[in-house]
Amino acid sequence: MTMATTLDDVWDLFRETDRKFQETDRLIGELREESRETDRKFQETDRRITDGSCTSHHRQ
Repeated sequence: MTMATTLDDVWDLFRETDRKFQETDRLIGELREESRETDRKFQETDRRITDGSCTSHHRQ
């Protein structure tokens, strides 16, 4: 028994594919922002180490 594919079936597949692409784009955007935040933190840590302002605890 064969199943005929209709135009509506194909259209539904296109819409589902589009939805998945949009979700992927959203996730990539979130990952890029997280990556930028991580880079900022590394740069700040590097700056503190280079400037000598990074100490484990305040010394008295």
